[in-house]
Amino acid sequence: MNRWCDGRGSVAVEALFFVPIIVFVLLGVVAGGRLVEAKADVWSATRDAARAASLRGTPSGAGAAAQDAVGAALARRRRSCVPWDAAVDTTRFGPGGVVAVEVTCLVALSDLGLPGLPGSRSVHARVTVPIDPQAVRR
Repeated sequence: MNRWCDGRGSVAVEALFFVPIIVFVLLGVVAGGRLVEAKADVWSATRDAARAASLRGTPSGAGAAAQDAVGAALARRRRSCVPWDAAVDTTRFGPGGVVAVEVTCLVALSDLGLPGLPGSRSVHARVTVPIDPQAVRR
């Protein structure tokens, strides 16, 4: 038998080829999961903030309640978005009106080390809810 054709060491060569591919696929799954989780967290925080704002009696109170609700909701999450920004639209604030909250945050992806992947990705959500007529001061 020829010593160059006995097949010994072929497993090591195959592993050397396939392990990096498997690692890249797994890191891609982690990046996708991180983005999906952040989107759900931002949507939930936006919903909580819009509801809190709709229960306030004044536009300024609605803005402050929304900011506080977003901060509290994202702080409770396992992997929060940092930094985040919340914009509160109270132009139609009043009986029969609505309040809208839009939250944007950056999700860090640079720690994954995948080539071609941006260092961070922005996710955002916008929720509009009706004003609670019992809460609005006339």
